[in-house]
Amino acid sequence: MDTHGHRRRRSTGRKVLGRRWFRRAFNSCISVLLAWVYLWAEVLRYWGECFYARLARPSPSGDLQRRLVTAYDYASWYTGALEWDRLQGNDDWRRNPLSSHYDHRLIDARLAQLCEFDLTQDLTGMLFLLRSGLVRNLGGLNEPVLFTRAAAGTKILVEEYTRRVVHILTCIRDATGPAVPRHLKASFFYDTRQCYGRTVLVLNGGSTFGLCHLGVAKALWENRLLPRIIYGTAVGSLIAALICCHSDAELPDLFSTARIDLSAFRRVARRGHVARKLNRLLKFGYLLNVRVLEDCTRDNIGDTTFAEAYAKTGRILNIKVAPYRRHEPPQLLNYLTAPNVVIWSAACASTAALGLFERGDLLVKDAHGTLAAWHPPGAAIPTSKSGGQCGPVGDYDYYCGDDDDDDDLVDVSDPRQPYTRLAELFNVNHSIVSDASPRRLPLWSSPPAPLGHHPDHHRLSPTNLVSILGSLAVRLGRLAGRLVTDELQHRLAQLRQLRLLPAALESFTVERTAASAVIAPTFRLTDFYNMYASPTPDSLPYWILKGEQATWPEIPLIRNRCAIEFTLDAILDQSGEAQAVPAAHAVTPPLSSPPRRKRTMSFH
Repeated sequence: MDTHGHRRRRSTGRKVLGRRWFRRAFNSCISVLLAWVYLWAEVLRYWGECFYARLARPSPSGDLQRRLVTAYDYASWYTGALEWDRLQGNDDWRRNPLSSHYDHRLIDARLAQLCEFDLTQDLTGMLFLLRSGLVRNLGGLNEPVLFTRAAAGTKILVEEYTRRVVHILTCIRDATGPAVPRHLKASFFYDTRQCYGRTVLVLNGGSTFGLCHLGVAKALWENRLLPRIIYGTAVGSLIAALICCHSDAELPDLFSTARIDLSAFRRVARRGHVARKLNRLLKFGYLLNVRVLEDCTRDNIGDTTFAEAYAKTGRILNIKVAPYRRHEPPQLLNYLTAPNVVIWSAACASTAALGLFERGDLLVKDAHGTLAAWHPPGAAIPTSKSGGQCGPVGDYDYYCGDDDDDDDLVDVSDPRQPYTRLAELFNVNHSIVSDASPRRLPLWSSPPAPLGHHPDHHRLSPTNLVSILGSLAVRLGRLAGRLVTDELQHRLAQLRQLRLLPAALESFTVERTAASAVIAPTFRLTDFYNMYASPTPDSLPYWILKGEQATWPEIPLIRNRCAIEFTLDAILDQSGEAQAVPAAHAVTPPLSSPPRRKRTMSFH
């Protein structure tokens, strides 16, 4: 009995111990699990508080970005850009020469050679090294992607190489002695500029938005980056004419609007202006009165011809006008192809291609200062189909710009297009495009990126969930808008290549150019209310500032690509080796009865 009771007690004890052990193990597991839950809850609470604090309080970089977007001068913008790069850590990226986007070993090796030749004053070595490898995009050092990280510049190695080349060029210019004769230096600079190529500033369209081109030109001029070759289309041709008809001494007053005369627009009665425009559109097929535009342009530049403008300023004005005959490319007018054509008539004719104005005649100035109508040899004076003298003459049909036949559309791949013609005449291989076309709707346009185009660093600053969701919706809307725009532009370009695109939709297609830098102001919805409004002295500063703000982020890229070219231009000007227009460039009789005359020298 005792043995049986002992066994029972031992069995009961084991059960009690088992229950106690299981209870302790279970409690331990629960404690560990609760500890992990508490730990992760604390971690999430900490990061949640940090995230909320970052959203709730203004971000230093966010405040800086807002100040840069609203900067009123380049000095303030550049100071802010340097601070932005410091806050974002872009200074370290700039100091590190390594990158897969360019050949940093090649650039570093050539920079070391240039420094060695500069230290030893080896002019022969300098000439050989530069002449054998001075190209605009050597080793990919001017790739656009290198200028999208930092706001104030790019890799220090790239900038130092460009500065060193400019310094070496000035050393060669200032060198004296028998080691490098004068004729050898002149030949070196001339040949080097021919190989390096030249830059053209392209001013594309814009209606009233085209006034932004003045701000683009102002920002480039203040940074000594305004190209000598300027090409304008539509409203851009008016701005190009203003710039190329004013000397460097007159440009400050032009950019401050002191020299811009808008009295022609004030002479137009405001009463019933909408009714007048609609009546003109329905009756004649154009919206605005070209006489007002002609008066305004003439008030500002006079009866200056292309050759006279070049002789005065040294800048080469190029204006594209629609062809007068079918199956012809647009005409490119400049001091070589149309030296005696009056600029204001060419600019107004280019603007009329938009369909907003009636097309006027191109005018030429003879030796006595008399203006006469000018058209290509053998052409009659064309007008629109609404009446007048338009029609076949001889074996040609003259294109008046209002025919809807698909055959009248000119293929943009035609080698005679203006961009190819610029390359043929002036050795252009690089362009800066200012695009102020109305097709750039706010939803379609990229958000303002004055910080080196680095939208990934944009930080939201709402204080509640509604603001956060609203900001995200805006960004998603912009992204969707860009996708729709890209697809639409692609389809329109395909239709244009197939000659299936109506003429009325051609203004919504992007002209194919060899553009290396594109400056595109961002417009608000309220700006479209004034898209066709007449310019006023009060509205000009607003549009000029918009153009400046769009240009400042592109200054590092443009400076790095053009510094060497502009240095070569300045050296050739100082040495007197650049070819000039002969003294007899000013006027020749009208082309209706052409006399024998000397050929105008080409500009190189």
